[in-house]
Amino acid sequence: MRHPATVTAPEGNPPQVLLVAAGTLNVGGTEVPAPQTVMRHPAMRAIEIGAAPDSGPDAKIFLVEPSEGEQFLAWVPNLVEVSGNGDLVVTRSWDLTGIDEESFKF
Repeated sequence: MRHPATVTAPEGNPPQVLLVAAGTLNVGGTEVPAPQTVMRHPAMRAIEIGAAPDSGPDAKIFLVEPSEGEQFLAWVPNLVEVSGNGDLVVTRSWDLTGIDEESFKF
């Protein structure tokens, strides 16, 4: 994912990773199951936007974004173990026909 994400942190601390719940993706009109995914960038920024009182007394909302011109790096925790930034690897574009990677959820 190349664009910023807005997240709620129940404890009020800036997030270290972004969690994406398991669900489905619509690919060419077909719903495809997608596992839980974790995303981060070694130099991501978390900008506090404000309080999130509906999520708890200490909860805050953050805008989280990767470095300029870069993207978040994602992995499936049930398949890959990431113990630090050294485990994160930039991969290449999928180049899938009909998929706009700039607006794609991941």
